[in-house]
Amino acid sequence: MTARIPVTGGAGFIGSHYVRTLLGPQGPRDVSVTVLDQPTYAGKHRQSGRGARA
Repeated sequence: MTARIPVTGGAGFIGSHYVRTLLGPQGPRDVSVTVLDQPTYAGKHRQSGRGARA
């Protein structure tokens, strides 16, 4: 069963690092991450890494 994890603030510096850690090789297996954020000067969708979409 895939764990579904919502992350608020995932387009910012700390949130994007957290998302990359969850989805990286050292993170848990079978995980689906949904990022909820409002992109502003401090947050960008492309910071979230590969597979990020607006």
